[in-house]
Parts: sequence; structure tokens; C-alpha cells
Amino acid sequence: MGCRPGSLQEIFNPGSNFTWAGFAYATNDTLEEALKPGYFDGWAEGLQPGDLILFGCNPARLHPQSWHRPTQVRRALLMVTRVERMRVSVRVLHDWGGVEDEPGEPPQAAGQRRP
Repeated sequence: MGCRPGSLQEIFNPGSNFTWAGFAYATNDTLEEALKPGYFDGWAEGLQPGDLILFGCNPARLHPQSWHRPTQVRRALLMVTRVERMRVSVRVLHDWGGVEDEPGEPPQAAGQRRP
């Protein structure tokens, strides 16, 4: 789908063209979808290599039956690796998973509860 316009929020900026900025982004899209080429292209003019994105996703919220009950949010830290010809590339620096994930185990996809 791609990053929705107006939804990527700047949370800090050291104030120099020679540094990087930090952004927050929450979505119902999966982390895997956000890592696909083109996902953040709509923000190419506002991003530069080295910028950080605190990413939270909750794909379970797409289903109306989950709207009124808690679902797990997966969190990850992304870094912009390239902005070239209005194309943005990112990579995962750290995937925290969600609060229900067990320490030392791989993160669960958001919205999936452990048995």
C-alpha cells in the first residue's frame, strides 16, 4: 500500500543538514510490507540516508472484529539507507516484536497471540 501522506511524524531533529532526524510511524500494514521497495517513496523529499523511523504496526486492526479488543503492536527501528530519484530504501536496525513476545524468541507478527 505505501506510507500514508501526513502520517510520518518527525519526533526529533538535531537541527543541521549534516545530521539525521527521527520519525514515528504507526500503521496497520505489516513490517514486511513496509520493507518492500517503494513503501516510503511518498516521503522521499523529507527523508535522507541515516534518518531513523520508529515503526509500529498492528495489522490485526484491519479486521472489524478486533476493533474493540486489545491487539499486539509490533515495534521496530528502521534506518533510511537510500533516497535516490524519489525512491526510498530502508532496513531494520532492531525488531522488538510486541509486548507478548518471550525474551530470546523471534518476534511474532503483530496481532498473533502465543498459545
